[in-house]
Amino acid sequence: MPEIHPRRVKIGGRYWTLTTANIPGYDGLVENDSRTAHKHIWINRKLKGKALLGALLHELLHIIEPRWSEASVLELEADLVKILWDLGYRSADLGDED
Repeated sequence: MPEIHPRRVKIGGRYWTLTTANIPGYDGLVENDSRTAHKHIWINRKLKGKALLGALLHELLHIIEPRWSEASVLELEADLVKILWDLGYRSADLGDED
């Protein structure tokens, strides 16, 4: 996957830094330190296709509703990925693998 250079994104009225990194064992991570203004979304740079789309959605869902259980986030992520993929959502950065 082409690297996502750090960029600011606005989610729920708050700004986050979105970037890729080598994060062995994880598809994505959210860093949200309530004691600082540091808000970061990390996505594993090795992902592509549906896995990349899923990781992005997954981390965004955690930000939108941090109280949801991991099982709830996983279920909604899978539903959203299926809908978007079936509608033909593609990006040069996401590739076209199933």
